[in-house]
Amino acid sequence: MKISRLFTFLLLISFELIFVQIDAHTLSTFLAKTEYSLLPYKCNLNRSSGKSGAEKTEEIARFFTVYNDELHKTVNFRSNIPEDIISDTNFNTNLKKKRYTVYRKNGAVFYCKGFCLSSDTLINGQTVTVKIVPQKWKNEINDALLSDCNELTLSIPVELIRNKSISENQFKQLINKVFTRNIIEADFNNMLLCPDHARFNHSPDKPLTWLFPVHKISSKKYISNPDEKGRQDLEQCIEMLSSTSFLLSQNERAKRHLTPDFLKIRWKDKENLDLGSGRNVFVFITVGPGINYFDDPFRKPQKNLPSPRLILSRNSLAFQQLQFFPDYSIGTYFPGKRRFDEFNVFQKTLKRKVSNTDIGNYSMVYMPVELRSKYLKLLEQSILSYGLLNNSPSLEKGFSFNGDWYTGNVINNEMLIRDFLSFSLHSVALIVPEGYKEAYCSAYQNKVLTSGYPEKINGIDFREYFVESWGPNDLGMRKAYFAFLINDIQPIWSKILKKLYLKDISKQNSYLESSEMLYLFEKLFTDYNDIIINNSYKRKILLSRNGYE
Repeated sequence: MKISRLFTFLLLISFELIFVQIDAHTLSTFLAKTEYSLLPYKCNLNRSSGKSGAEKTEEIARFFTVYNDELHKTVNFRSNIPEDIISDTNFNTNLKKKRYTVYRKNGAVFYCKGFCLSSDTLINGQTVTVKIVPQKWKNEINDALLSDCNELTLSIPVELIRNKSISENQFKQLINKVFTRNIIEADFNNMLLCPDHARFNHSPDKPLTWLFPVHKISSKKYISNPDEKGRQDLEQCIEMLSSTSFLLSQNERAKRHLTPDFLKIRWKDKENLDLGSGRNVFVFITVGPGINYFDDPFRKPQKNLPSPRLILSRNSLAFQQLQFFPDYSIGTYFPGKRRFDEFNVFQKTLKRKVSNTDIGNYSMVYMPVELRSKYLKLLEQSILSYGLLNNSPSLEKGFSFNGDWYTGNVINNEMLIRDFLSFSLHSVALIVPEGYKEAYCSAYQNKVLTSGYPEKINGIDFREYFVESWGPNDLGMRKAYFAFLINDIQPIWSKILKKLYLKDISKQNSYLESSEMLYLFEKLFTDYNDIIINNSYKRKILLSRNGYE
């Protein structure tokens, strides 16, 4: 039975390769189409060229997070300024030095660490504050957290924004007030109109990988009762699908004063925390079917209802502010600042070795798009070798990647998105636990009727957006991910797979025949990956030529 099916699908591949012949120019034209028209907000930063004191203006993407600070009734413009333009000579001499403090939701102090330099301006009886957290000032090294270093924040009272009391010229003066000259040339109105998600880049000329990135929604992993966990997971996911909701990093939640009362920082363990290595500025994603932990509390037996898995658009792989790592964060050689350094070096070299020249850098390094193709190709091969349907709970498997040894598990690789992520704008599906699809569809439909949610999520009908797991456990989630992948890459295979799936459901067959076919497909993907993927692109081009989507 298995041999005949394998032979049948090899014939299907051969048939499609013969039938669909597309030239390279058409292929590149098709792949150049972008899913998003959103471009990052750009402003000019005046940098010193380092040659004879001359200066040049270089346009680069500088992203300001713009948000309402409900605790202080201000609109905050916040960004991390590149380290090469942060120096004593650039700072005004009349700045006030004070402890850098972050507050909780209730107004209490969350943490107070390091120092910042600030300047206040009175406009129409209200105080506008701009502050920066320098790495050092007057030869004093700042003890601030890595996530706070080089951070510039301009806080304008909401009333001044509402009454349009700030002019374009005033804004430029205010945001540059900590500097001796205008470092930042920013468009005030664009920044107010530009939502958080618009800081991301559009897609590259072609998909960087055929795999989809995944985020496991794991904040309810501590709930052991399956019905209660299922209910709370559902409520959280539906709320996050609002166009105004974002999944925020730890740092972003802290800066927006969303830290609850019960959360405490274990300062003695700082070096081993995300907060101590600068990882707290990221939302954690993985490329592939998803991490093999956090359905339950970390390192606990897998007994819980599986957590929902958000499948992101492949375009998310082209966001500008991304870091990648083939293992999970704690798999680095060292904790703390050395972990920060190792991640930075990997973004430039795909290697782990940190030299002495890399240690002094306090700015985040992001992997350039041209290097991501090489990284993701290596990652594809490593994940296929591990197995798309491999549901081993092992965290310390150990593997080789680009000549370096890693002690963890490649299925837990990290794709790190700076600050926040929008479910509604950047996802293409949500895998929900077995038996929950109808509940998710019903809950979302209720939001359509009562809260103005759109019927389509990122262009996908909500009834198709929710994908049900192929079983009650982690393996069922991985099967659903792979079936979703097959539907996107090889629809002919998908149709046959769906027939077997429905047959299994009708016979209460525990996905017996459809799972057997999935494992055959996994074998095909492992052995004939390049042929299958190239064939898929050609098929999509042919459909596009003939007016089909």
